[in-house]
Amino acid sequence: MAVRLRRFYMALASYALWTVIALIGWAGGLIAMPAWLMLAMLGGVIFSNAWFWYMLRSGRSLSYADPSMTKAQVTLGLFWILVVIGASHADRSLMMVVYIVIMLFGIFRLDRDDFLKLTALALVGYVVVVAADVVIRDVPIDLFTEGVRFLVLASCLLWCTFFGSHVAQLRATLRRQNEALQQHVKDAQRIADRDHLTSAYNRRYIMKALEQERARSERRHAPFAIIIFDLDHFKSINDHHGHVTGDRVLSRFSQVARRELRAVDVISPGRRRHAFGRFGGEEFIALLPETGL
Repeated sequence: MAVRLRRFYMALASYALWTVIALIGWAGGLIAMPAWLMLAMLGGVIFSNAWFWYMLRSGRSLSYADPSMTKAQVTLGLFWILVVIGASHADRSLMMVVYIVIMLFGIFRLDRDDFLKLTALALVGYVVVVAADVVIRDVPIDLFTEGVRFLVLASCLLWCTFFGSHVAQLRATLRRQNEALQQHVKDAQRIADRDHLTSAYNRRYIMKALEQERARSERRHAPFAIIIFDLDHFKSINDHHGHVTGDRVLSRFSQVARRELRAVDVISPGRRRHAFGRFGGEEFIALLPETGL
């Protein structure tokens, strides 16, 4: 959620910057837009961003396939820039650079298909704006100039598509590598903390946990208990049945002890989890937090 909100705030900063530029262009006559339409557009920008912020901050966006709502934000951004371009009666080329800024925002989340769909949407929107100039507003246009603008816009958007797709692939590869690395770290940590024979915690881990619990007990004046298990007659088991059978006895005892300690945790879920490990040879130790004698 923190990452998604940071991205949203980046988009919000871009909105603020381009809104100021649009207001300057409107005040200077570069954008021919009635005051009511300008106010309506500003209100729409504020309302839509407030809605995105609410969805992200409240966690309601988690129910969507894209919890960051990147595609929706990019689509809405393309709509607002089309409104500004449609109201511009001077050089619209000045406004087209905003297309690139909006599309690059999609690098955080979108894949190639999403980029292609948004590119098609942006181009169709621009064609609709130019057609509205000819059919509805009867504005004289230079078809050659508009054609070149369309080609430039299409080239820039397609470049954003392929660049964004490349970055998305790199991001996906990096995410898979990070997940694999995290799993390797967990496996290495588990191996380092566990006894290879019984799968219980090893002596190093138990002693570390014991020291931490002692410090915690002194801070909070809370009791804790230690149980040391020493399996009787274990040497005779090795002597009469072999070390393989002795290893099986140790493993089985570890399974039973850990199962019983987990049952205590279920009964008393408020307690800190018990730690059970092999102290050495046929000796085991159990650390019981918040447990008196």
